[in-house]
Amino acid sequence: MSLERGDVGKLSEQSGEAARRATMVGPGNVHRVSGRVDVDTVAACLQQMLVELSVEGQEGQEGEDRQAIQFDLSAMEVEGSVALAMLVDVTRQARLIGKKVTFLSASEELRQIADLHGVRRILPFA
Repeated sequence: MSLERGDVGKLSEQSGEAARRATMVGPGNVHRVSGRVDVDTVAACLQQMLVELSVEGQEGQEGEDRQAIQFDLSAMEVEGSVALAMLVDVTRQARLIGKKVTFLSASEELRQIADLHGVRRILPFA
């Protein structure tokens, strides 16, 4: 496992056939989560999301923008409810440190799993 910081935050874990990663993809605090999130990869993905969450506000951002972070889930593949548990933990950690987190482009499958577990109302899906 390696962690590289810079303009692009990246965590790669060699797990079977592919690396899992969370990568910053745009200006400000938008981070893309891509790859399969399952029991083998959830810990590494959660760790990277928490690292991104704990980073101080990005250069050029002021006020509330410094306290807001968005995770683009459009390229995340869901395997069971482990991804849901990860998002609940990220949401909880964000609240503890006074940041606002938003999950962009969550799949319908993930939203349905959140409904089944009764946690959709606490997850900040956009």
